[in-house]
Formats: sequence, C-alpha cells, structure tokens
Amino acid sequence: MAHRLIGDILIDLCELPKEALDQALKVQEERGGRIGEILIERKALSEKDLLKGLGIQFNLPFRADLSLKDMDTGFTQHIPIQFLKKFKMIPVGGAEEQAFIAINDPLSFQPMDDLRLALGWNGVQVVLAPQKEIFSAINTAYDMGRDSAEDVIEGMHGEEDSDQIMSEIEETGDLLDETSDAPIIR
Repeated sequence: MAHRLIGDILIDLCELPKEALDQALKVQEERGGRIGEILIERKALSEKDLLKGLGIQFNLPFRADLSLKDMDTGFTQHIPIQFLKKFKMIPVGGAEEQAFIAINDPLSFQPMDDLRLALGWNGVQVVLAPQKEIFSAINTAYDMGRDSAEDVIEGMHGEEDSDQIMSEIEETGDLLDETSDAPIIR
C-alpha cells in the first residue's frame, strides 16, 4: 500500500475542506510547523480527528480515552515524570497481554524506544491518544505511586507513640521561646 499524505487522509476521513488544507499548507510554507498542528490551531480540525488520521497513516490504533482501572504504577519509580510529559507518552499496563504505550506523536520513535527498553516492554502495542488523556493518566499514575499523607502519618504512629511526638514538638517550641527572650546586643 502506498504511503498517503495526512492531508489526503483527513479530507477523506473527516471531510476536511480542501480550502482549509490549502490555507494550512500556505501557513506551513511561510512559517514551518506540522500541518496537523496548524489545522488544529486554525480550528479546522480537532485533535481527535488528527490522531485518527495519523492512526491510519502510521497503522496505529486510536484510543479516545485511557482506562486506568488496575493500572500498574510501578514504572513511576523508574521513569521520570518530566520524560513522559515532554514526549507525551505513558505506559499503561495491567496484564502483560493488555499492556500498551499511549503516545500523542507517532514520530517520537527514539523516546518511545527508550521507554520500551527501560521497562523491558519489547513488542508491546503502541496506541495514539489525546494529549489531555495522556497528561491526566501521567498525573494519576504518579499520584497513585506516591505515599499518601495518611500512610506517612500511620507510619509515624507505628514507629513512635503520639505522646512522644507531642513532647518533641513541645520541646522544640520551648527552644523557640528561649531564643526570643535573649537580650539584643547593639
């Protein structure tokens, strides 16, 4: 099958007016940039429609929303959140046969390969997803991966009793009182 241009795919798929595509191509010629981003910026196309078109062009499935039920957040200990946000991607795993990497840009080959290598996820399916969904999933994963404040407090109570903690706080308070009564030297 011959490689189709994204503009032709979008005209067929979402009935993008040829005039809108021509105007976007002129803008691209003048200032550069990607044709899909220009069409979204000019409100001639939605991000979802662009991703559906890119899915056809790159033979990748599109997911409008990412189901995060039973999401494995183990990757949050090994993959920096900045990396995932910069390259707009997230590994979504549960059972190995259901695991996939959601990306927003199918041209991010190198970062996608780096993520696969870091996770040991060779051969895992890649899907296209909206940026908002990916960022929401990243934030949810890293929030779920952290200890909650309640867990930290419970851990403190498990180690020391509350009377001891209160006495240490009071001692610190007493030291502050003593320093505020010190004479001023001029």
